[in-house]
Amino acid sequence: METLIQDLRYGLRMLVKNWKLASIAAFSLSVAMAVSVAGLSVFNGIMLRPPVATAPDRLVTIYTASPTSEFDGVSYPDYKYYRDSSHSFSAMAAFPNGISLRHMTHGDRDETGMVEAASDNYFSVMGIRPLLGQLFAPGDDEKKTPAAVLSYSCWKRWGADPEIVGKTVVVNGQALVIEGVTPKDFNGVVFGFRADILTTLDSQALTDRDARLLTLIGRLSPGVSRQRASADMRALSGQLAAAYPQADKDHVAVLAPATALPPDWRSTAKLISGVLMAIVLMVLLIACANVANLLLGLATGRRQEILIRAALGAARRRLIRQLLTESAILCAVGGMGGFLLASAALAGFSQFKVPNSIVGTFTLAANFRTNGTVLAMTLVLILISTLVTGLAPALYASSANVAGALSGEAVVCGTRKGVIRNALVMIQVALCTLVVVGVGLCLRSLHNLQNVHLGFSPQNLVAVMIDTQSSGFSEAQGLNLYGELKQSASQLYGVEASSLALEFPLIDDPWPPDEVNIESVRGGLQQKVQIAGNIVDGSYFATLGIPLLAGRTFDSSDSKNTPEVVVINHNLAARYWPGENPIGRQMRIQNGNRVVTVVGVAGDGKYGSLDEPMHPVIYYALSQHYLPQLLLIVHTQSNSRLWAQPVSQMVRNLGIRVDTPPFTSDDVMRFTLLVPLLTLRVVSGLGALALMLAIFGLYGAIFYSVNERKKEIGIRVALGAQPFRLVKLFLRQSGIISAVGVSIGLLLGIAATILCRSQFYEIHAVELHVLIPVALAMTLISTAIAFLAAWPWIKVSPLEAIRHT
Repeated sequence: METLIQDLRYGLRMLVKNWKLASIAAFSLSVAMAVSVAGLSVFNGIMLRPPVATAPDRLVTIYTASPTSEFDGVSYPDYKYYRDSSHSFSAMAAFPNGISLRHMTHGDRDETGMVEAASDNYFSVMGIRPLLGQLFAPGDDEKKTPAAVLSYSCWKRWGADPEIVGKTVVVNGQALVIEGVTPKDFNGVVFGFRADILTTLDSQALTDRDARLLTLIGRLSPGVSRQRASADMRALSGQLAAAYPQADKDHVAVLAPATALPPDWRSTAKLISGVLMAIVLMVLLIACANVANLLLGLATGRRQEILIRAALGAARRRLIRQLLTESAILCAVGGMGGFLLASAALAGFSQFKVPNSIVGTFTLAANFRTNGTVLAMTLVLILISTLVTGLAPALYASSANVAGALSGEAVVCGTRKGVIRNALVMIQVALCTLVVVGVGLCLRSLHNLQNVHLGFSPQNLVAVMIDTQSSGFSEAQGLNLYGELKQSASQLYGVEASSLALEFPLIDDPWPPDEVNIESVRGGLQQKVQIAGNIVDGSYFATLGIPLLAGRTFDSSDSKNTPEVVVINHNLAARYWPGENPIGRQMRIQNGNRVVTVVGVAGDGKYGSLDEPMHPVIYYALSQHYLPQLLLIVHTQSNSRLWAQPVSQMVRNLGIRVDTPPFTSDDVMRFTLLVPLLTLRVVSGLGALALMLAIFGLYGAIFYSVNERKKEIGIRVALGAQPFRLVKLFLRQSGIISAVGVSIGLLLGIAATILCRSQFYEIHAVELHVLIPVALAMTLISTAIAFLAAWPWIKVSPLEAIRHT
């Protein structure tokens, strides 16, 4: 211990003596460590952190799987059967894995907020205690009017009224009684969003066994393992399949550890977070190589000191330990500085507000703050950084020949030092090239997404959500009102077409898929498939610019009193009736209870996301399926943003509530590209940091190399060497190093592209549109940096050169 303290004191003195170099090294490490700690915190918050609960290790998430879907939900009737029949769980709750934007009114507060739902026993299963009141009561699911619980943030925003329990909040026209307030650390049921209000499930609207909308969470009974509970749930799934074969056949309950992340997001999130962590660690390695080069230069200046200590009897192991101690001090300062920087940044990010015209301004609720786990990971990074930054300089500096040094000969072999320095620079250039390739792939993927064939015209569209039921209209009145809506919309100046539909493309997945029996022309084979759909009126296709390829659209002859008709997309027709005319074909829907006739074929398009493959879709006639909640979609002559408020006001003038702001097709495209743009910004920031560190490393390496050869340069200048020839000499040296580094980086980039192609859109294994620009850019940057580093040393007069000889 005394020796360690002595090494620490000596190391601190040496770093203070060389404070400029130590400051640069500590700053570089702090920045890289901050990025690394932030990445570790995000990974921990997404993949490892359990949900806010008592004894979270006893909680499991339950969903179902089938041959057609790896991750499927559970219907409310099946949830009740699992809850009441399983002996492996002390309690089981349910919640829909989704959020909804609702208009909320309380006192003088009138705003739009996030609303989530959960079963009445959700909080008791999680072991969450209320801040005020109670968090739902047994039997709340069966009530006609759902109960409401306020989140802590919403309660604070509304004045933190201690007497708020028992008061009323109006959500989309429905008065709900506030039963309690959640604790501060509870963000909501759905990962990533901060809920304002949580309501109980509307059990009366969830009686359909085909409506698999729920995810379950269960608390294991004492002494019951997850394997035993899984076997129990599989047995119950078999009982449900036997009792209700049409709805539950081939659906098996699956158990997974309860984490904040939903089960169907985990595989994708694991890959994305893994890639980002790899980039973050590469930035740290570049910084470590940078600092190692600085320490290598410092070791050169201290060679006499080290050799004298060796001559006085200091063992090489003792010298290496001293030099590693100095590296450890630098890395510890950089690591702790990075930890503090990341903690401050992530504290703000956990409260980050995202403005969006579609869903309003919402608050990210992901808990990415640093904790004990992240601190432990940071200490491991500090240890690794100490070895990476200090081992090579320590081995180099401690390998000197004492006898040669005492006789005045060269202390250390310059060739060995040059090899180490060149290797460190090559590593930096290679890793930087790899990161920049990642930035290029993100840019290329975003470009491909922005230019994908949508199947509809995304220009000049305005959509307004309408709700005739909460506005007090009956079904008969609502049907008449729909006609008035379209007529009023057509009379607005600048409106070219209007339509009513359940879904707008790209905002959400299409209407939940129905099980459809299709008689294929391939040998008259009966095929039972799941096909998603949308409910639209006859002008929907013209309003959105979707081409009608065959047949007709819906018209006034289609009503509830006539046989049900549908329009299908081209993909469905080509898949099940290839080379045949699909018009007049019939399909059986919902276990054969409904027979529909195809009257038209529309063009294919993107329905749920930009990167989805083409798939079958069925359009149902709105005139045969009354819905109280719909979208009024209007096509305008020019900038749709100018018509958003007039269209919204026109709807209000007809007595219909408008609880959510109108949105345009431009808003939809921005919303759809939100994740790719966010990913691009994160990766671009990391790429810029990696490039900056690599530039400093390359500049420092060339600068030291030229400085050490100033005697040679002086002789060359004195003998008449021209500056451009000296520039050419050092450019050739740096060019070889950069070329090798860039080549290695490009090869690593190709390998990474092959591994991660699934996360990009239409990216080739060898993406020349990315690799060639990156190679040229890195080569030009390396050449420019080498020139700038060498020029001050070689632009000397012969008199100055003679003084260096």
